[in-house]
Amino acid sequence: MIMRKFNWKKSVAIALSTVCMVGALVGCGSSSSDNGNDSTKAEKLSGSITAAGSSALKPLVDDAADLFNEKYPDVNITIDAGGSGEGLKQVSEGTVNIGNSDVEAAEKLDATKASALVDHKVCVVTMAPIVNKDVTASGVKNLTKAQLTDIFTGKITNW
Repeated sequence: MIMRKFNWKKSVAIALSTVCMVGALVGCGSSSSDNGNDSTKAEKLSGSITAAGSSALKPLVDDAADLFNEKYPDVNITIDAGGSGEGLKQVSEGTVNIGNSDVEAAEKLDATKASALVDHKVCVVTMAPIVNKDVTASGVKNLTKAQLTDIFTGKITNW
């Protein structure tokens, strides 16, 4: 049986561009009116989109922007990474169109600001902790999720 390799990167990038950017482009449409008679004519979009936030999501968002610009070259897309908290803060303040985040808004913003935003899950970011050989030589063979959380939040400092 011959199977085609599934291209996750391209599929996620297409999904991201569809879900995130099209919504942001509602106000970027052409000012000329169209009576709808020419269904083969591609819609011409122009304007700009600004996204900021998660550095973990930036490569995916960059790819989505590239794919979007292939179809809509007159749209200027600016993507900045500065962390999920910064992206959520900026989108809640209205200084960017899209806040890229790898955590839910409620984790970084107060309840009022978080409830004013709409989360669109486009992917899951996985992270793998890697330790040096001295850690495993000292007897640490595995860590639980709770232990990793405590290490990264500073609750455990002597491991």
